[in-house]
Amino acid sequence: MWHTGPILRALWRNKVGALLVVIQMALTLAIVSNALTIIDQRQALIARPTGMADSELFSLNAYPSVKQPLDQGKVQQDLDKIRELPGVIDATLINQIPMSGSGSSSGFRTADANPDGQHVPAAVFNGGTNILNVMGLKLVKGRDFTPADYHVSAYGYTQDAPAVIITQQLADELFPGKDPIGQSITRDSGLMEVVGVVQTMLGSWPEWNHAGNAVITPDFITDLVIPHYLIRTKAGSRSEVMGKVQDLLLKVDPNRVILTVRTMDEWKHRVYAQDIVMVGVLKACITILAMITALGITGLTVFWVNQRRKQVGTRRALGATKAAIVRYFLVENGIISVVATLVGTGLALALNRLLVQHYQLPALPLGYLLGSLGALVVLGQLSALLPAFKAAQIPPATATRSV
Repeated sequence: MWHTGPILRALWRNKVGALLVVIQMALTLAIVSNALTIIDQRQALIARPTGMADSELFSLNAYPSVKQPLDQGKVQQDLDKIRELPGVIDATLINQIPMSGSGSSSGFRTADANPDGQHVPAAVFNGGTNILNVMGLKLVKGRDFTPADYHVSAYGYTQDAPAVIITQQLADELFPGKDPIGQSITRDSGLMEVVGVVQTMLGSWPEWNHAGNAVITPDFITDLVIPHYLIRTKAGSRSEVMGKVQDLLLKVDPNRVILTVRTMDEWKHRVYAQDIVMVGVLKACITILAMITALGITGLTVFWVNQRRKQVGTRRALGATKAAIVRYFLVENGIISVVATLVGTGLALALNRLLVQHYQLPALPLGYLLGSLGALVVLGQLSALLPAFKAAQIPPATATRSV
């Protein structure tokens, strides 16, 4: 029924064409399965929750007419007026914008740890006592900042902050198995008491290995190089509020310069720009590879159908049904697909091993390999289906023709 013997002999006689298709399908399987793994990794990276109210936040750089030191009274006046605007939930001055790809970090250790030992890196955010409310961070342990925690310092002296709030990820690294509340951390000069823990917060560099480590302090930094205002609005009000805040700040101080008014979504898009481009390029490559492979299979099947017209006509004259003719070419293509998937599986695993060793990419999940393998087999059958149907239309009289 399956005519595997005649099919194998026919493939052997046309082994060059079959071999080219096997190579093409095997390479497609190796590339597509690994590309899907990379796409999944990048999309998971981009989709990670920041822990903040992304859709409600925007930032604004406002260079004052009088440079450093910053006038705390004028900054407070700006913030009070911003909060009075309809649609504004809260606002703060902040030393760096989360998800911006630019900021500051430092190494921290517990108070009783060896000063010469390893410090845990973390991003450092200085803002008002309301910084958690502005960012929309979720406090899971301890308490929020109070006015008594707030202090004024010059940049570089934030280790003197009396109270800090850290992320859960950093708490797990610094105090494994312990309650972090009431514990002290240090950067080797001065102690800071952990008064609270927030669930999640990505810092300024989301692709950093320590992106989930953050230390938040309630400071007014007098010598900030670039003063940033971070503003949280009510849902659906952000676009309208962005324009109003710019007008308001220029009305308060017409000589100041306002630069880079940007939503948190725009910051995220910028910081993930390379990943977004990579995902798009890989999807395009997968599509193109699939099309080329399908065309190759279709072309080879068409060639074989034309080459065997008299043979097909003879089979039809001897009683072969149209379904039998279609099945013959599909079985032939199926044999090629099986060989290609076996070779492609080996290539996919070898390619993935190189990517893991040299580019720290994740191991190829079995599901992606099997999914790609199945999709390739289906693609091969669909590509051969139309030529097979055309072969089935060859009349039995073709067997009697000399050409």
